[in-house]
Amino acid sequence: RAIEKASKVIQNNSMYFNKKEYNRWIDDSYLMIGKAYFYKQEYTSARRTFEFILSRYKESPLTPEVYLWLALTNNQMGQFTRSDAELEKFRLAMNKTLLPRNLMLFYHKVAADFWLKQQNLEDAKRHLIAASGLSRDKTNKTRMLYILGQLYMNEGQLDKASEMFRGVVKRNPRYDMIFSAQLNLSR
Repeated sequence: RAIEKASKVIQNNSMYFNKKEYNRWIDDSYLMIGKAYFYKQEYTSARRTFEFILSRYKESPLTPEVYLWLALTNNQMGQFTRSDAELEKFRLAMNKTLLPRNLMLFYHKVAADFWLKQQNLEDAKRHLIAASGLSRDKTNKTRMLYILGQLYMNEGQLDKASEMFRGVVKRNPRYDMIFSAQLNLSR
């Protein structure tokens, strides 16, 4: 439904003349379409949409966010060299301008996913710690602490794992997460 609505916005309101878009909401609509394809797990269509945004709207303020969505899509497809290239483009954009907190949080989550899927746990932990420091959402932060606890437990660092799981329990999350954290603590 999101794809259908965003497509209508593009069809009815796009003013693309002389290689320039005069409606500022069109790139947002394309981004929404790409996200919808991603959530539908149609990763090829999502990647095509994100690449289209980058090729047509080079000066868009959404470009750093599109890099992250493209990297996340490539992570899901197992194309880590492409994902790494997109993360590098984001880091270059990050060095040029000050980006919002929520975009930096999203970057650290995507980078943690990138490293976790490649079994590089040290870099994944580094990004998860940074993301938990940036997160203001209680549920999100709790989830990151739980993942960190699991990583520490798998590495045999039981003191740090216990600290993370205690942090999860203190945050009073959903019942299943409390139960799993307490179960891991008892182990």
